[in-house]
Amino acid sequence: MQPGVGVLLPGSPILHVGKRRRASEWAPIYLVLVVAIALVLLITLVKPMFRGAQASASSNLDTAQTIAKSALFP
Repeated sequence: MQPGVGVLLPGSPILHVGKRRRASEWAPIYLVLVVAIALVLLITLVKPMFRGAQASASSNLDTAQTIAKSALFP
């Protein structure tokens, strides 16, 4: 046995510290990946909804302008 080196028994918490530290280093990377995937899915689902709403709004605007003109100038 070398001087200054203690005996590590299996199951000792000192043996598992390295594994926990390595696993915790990946946690922020996984979080960024999950958020990025969620944003891409959200954009692909929401963008067509806004396009449909835009078309509907412009149609409603034309109808509202026609009704307002006919109400003001019979």
